[in-house]
Amino acid sequence: MRSLLLGCMLLFPAVLIVMMVLLRAQLKRFQGRIPQIRSESDLEHLRRLATVQMYGGLFSPLLWLPFLVWIYGKFVANELAWADLLKFGILPFLCVSAAAFALGGPAKEVQDIAVADSRLKPERDRIVDVWLHKKLPKW
Repeated sequence: MRSLLLGCMLLFPAVLIVMMVLLRAQLKRFQGRIPQIRSESDLEHLRRLATVQMYGGLFSPLLWLPFLVWIYGKFVANELAWADLLKFGILPFLCVSAAAFALGGPAKEVQDIAVADSRLKPERDRIVDVWLHKKLPKW
């Protein structure tokens, strides 16, 4: 039982780090393919990127699940110790936080992408605004 609980505590941060790396790779591919927004097609690609990134961001509460697993393991199942909170709760939390800091926020980088046609700039700004301030994309 202890191994299962500790595995669950490590699973959630590991999933988040993998997701962050994959989402960052998607952003880098977008930036490589579309260095400048020139058409409606480029805006559509930006919308799809923002949609995937926003749905990926909904998984961030997984970061708190190891603490719930530890509470269950410590106080209900009586299988975990206080040291497990440090090793399998706080340290993975710090690793995910460090990875998030190192990878940076993608929306700011997309906001800085140049727009060839000034008529496309308001739509690019709206997409980035939704990305930064809303939970779900509403196009």
